[in-house]
Amino acid sequence: MQNKTTFVDNFMENLPKKSFDKLSDQPPKSIKWQKLTNQRTQILEFLQSAKNQPSAEDIYQNLRPYIARLSLSTIYRNLKSLEAEGVIISLKTPDRKIHWQIAGPDVAHFYCRGCRKIFELPLAEIFDIKNRLKIKNYQVSKINFIIEGLCPDCCQIYPDGIPEGFSK
Repeated sequence: MQNKTTFVDNFMENLPKKSFDKLSDQPPKSIKWQKLTNQRTQILEFLQSAKNQPSAEDIYQNLRPYIARLSLSTIYRNLKSLEAEGVIISLKTPDRKIHWQIAGPDVAHFYCRGCRKIFELPLAEIFDIKNRLKIKNYQVSKINFIIEGLCPDCCQIYPDGIPEGFSK
């Protein structure tokens, strides 16, 4: 979390430009993304520096030592708010956990059933679904899906696949 100022400054500079009242250059106070609290800053910093897609519980466990009176419900409330604002996205994995990451370009996610890690796969490596759907007159705003299977490391551990009823 050393680059806090840099990331937050960059985040604020790159917020979507919205049209506001012509009499004022300031956005209405009802736009929540203008309120970047210490908790939100810490959550965004943690997500920016995370090497994976953490759950709310992971975020809470990692930030609790740094934020006084932090609760898990505060983490959830801020995550939901940041998601509604389009700053972060949630990923629901087959094990029914919700993971979070900074919103970015469209990617597919590979969920390993063995180690339960999530890997990002650029969609260009899979197929160009946006262009295919555009040709058929669909308008796609965002693509997000999860492919499930075994990562290369788990394929070595379970060459015949994961046994039925396996729970790690």
